[in-house]
Amino acid sequence: IADKLGRSVATMHVKWRALRMRNPLLCPRADGNFSCDGSPNASPASERPQRAAPSSSPRCTAAECCRPGTRTHLLLSLPLCDAHAEQYNAYDSHSWPTDADGDDDACQWCCGVSTIGTGEPPDSESLLCDNCGMAWCNLCLARNLGAEYWDEITTQAEEEPWHCLYC
Repeated sequence: IADKLGRSVATMHVKWRALRMRNPLLCPRADGNFSCDGSPNASPASERPQRAAPSSSPRCTAAECCRPGTRTHLLLSLPLCDAHAEQYNAYDSHSWPTDADGDDDACQWCCGVSTIGTGEPPDSESLLCDNCGMAWCNLCLARNLGAEYWDEITTQAEEEPWHCLYC
């Protein structure tokens, strides 16, 4: 799985850059597809998040975020907005939050930060890596690796370990 994930992330990054070069308004959807204004498979205008004026930077790859990805995730080398990058750096320099059992409680990609204006953490499910114990949310994994990937890893047998993007 680690090899598949490594190839998936690398392929996604290459596709992302190529698509962004063609359309600066490109925004990934939660179903793993992309939408953009004027495209035949774009989401209806009522479903599209409000976007700032087009910029030359890619969009943030965390959870439900469609802000410009002006910074880079330290380990994944993928675009993050300022809010997600700052939270990741804060957790990384101090400590990551844990639940009552001592398990990671914040996604390694989005850090559990909502950027949709509610101030509440995103409504998501987390999965812990069977190797390192770090948490990853369904919103980040499904958005960037496809909803099918999330379905596959959450329905696999308990005996089959899941290894995260780092492992």
